[in-house]
Amino acid sequence: MDKLKEFFGNSWTQFSVFWAQLNTAKKAMFIGAIFAAFGGIALLIASRDVKTTEYLFVDISAEDSQAIIGYFKQNNIAGYTVDN
Repeated sequence: MDKLKEFFGNSWTQFSVFWAQLNTAKKAMFIGAIFAAFGGIALLIASRDVKTTEYLFVDISAEDSQAIIGYFKQNNIAGYTVDN
């Protein structure tokens, strides 16, 4: 545990020295890069939640469709849509 505290203590000290050496423009670019990275990660997470739909049955009669829907209801299968 002491080594971990020492590592992070040294890391903070090194970062402080690095930060002090940067001019204002480089500090702004550094902060902008961090925001861009977080924004990119947020965009990836938001865009991956796209639901796709696939047809389970195509060109079936109305009677078969009703039978399938009845089976889904009887077996508590949810999350389906019927496209006429």
